[in-house]
Amino acid sequence: MSMSYSINIVMLKFCSQAYDTITIRENGDVYPCLCPGWHTYHPIGNVSSKSLHDVFNNNQHSKFQSTIIDQTFQYCKKDGCANLWNLPTVENLNPPELTLPTALNLQLDLDCNLQCDMCRNHLIWSKKPNTIAEKILNQLIDDYKDFNKDVWVQCDTVGDVFVSTAYKNFFWRDDIPSCFQFNLSTNGNLITKSIDMIEKIKDQIFSVCVSLDAANIDTYKQVRGGKFEIVLEGLKVLKDIGIPRVTTSFVVQQRNHKEILPFYYLCKEYDVNYISYGEVAFGSHMTSEWWAKNQVRDNDLVDYNYLIDALKFVKNDPEVGLCGRLEYLIDSKKN
Repeated sequence: MSMSYSINIVMLKFCSQAYDTITIRENGDVYPCLCPGWHTYHPIGNVSSKSLHDVFNNNQHSKFQSTIIDQTFQYCKKDGCANLWNLPTVENLNPPELTLPTALNLQLDLDCNLQCDMCRNHLIWSKKPNTIAEKILNQLIDDYKDFNKDVWVQCDTVGDVFVSTAYKNFFWRDDIPSCFQFNLSTNGNLITKSIDMIEKIKDQIFSVCVSLDAANIDTYKQVRGGKFEIVLEGLKVLKDIGIPRVTTSFVVQQRNHKEILPFYYLCKEYDVNYISYGEVAFGSHMTSEWWAKNQVRDNDLVDYNYLIDALKFVKNDPEVGLCGRLEYLIDSKKN
């Protein structure tokens, strides 16, 4: 008699960012994961008072990680985290053993030459270095001087690295750890004026992300207020000098949502390697009137047929990413 057996294999979801990635905010607070907006967890410590090693290896961080092990993802936000929608399935959970994070999202310096109303309601720009940002950047040099793994460093998602004196002082140093691979975030208006600095660190640049949020001059002037043609020239220059990966980001809001597809094709024209679409999020500086007019969740000024179809179209391209909020928006509009 032959007997057959069935084996039930439980497929698990795994997120490595709970184990290898942290965000450092402008006051020194350290959050687990790539973005504090993707979860509801509190800071796990502060690098102004403790070493990054001590913060990264403390019990508060372990508590966050335990929600990946027990598969509850208790603190993760479905309407915020992009990764939660696309987590790989595994047979076994084998978290990496690290003494320091191998991915750093730095949100240290608000200095920027633009005052986009989705980010702020006044200009924040000083020629003097931000002392807290400078201290943290210098501390990171000491922390990682002997580290033997590649470290992805995102600089800086709350300001512009080509404006920040703290960052410029940092990038001109000769003792930047060789393990650092930088992803530079910028609005693009100062790329052509910063070529010497870019060339100096070019071998350690993983990518440059340029925030555009528009596909034409008029919308760009309304949304960002900078020089659209200078930004496009910056994209071309980055390619010409051999930056290996040039990416763009587009924050979807009511006034630009009809340009999702034109922006996609513009980026293809400029040989952009990756396009990231995000949904505008509410900020404490915003008035209720501004938010009601520009948000895209429940707004009579938004063409949802176009918006959802456009998002679904660009999502099919593996060189395009949608934030969790947009994934959630598509899912909520299914019916």
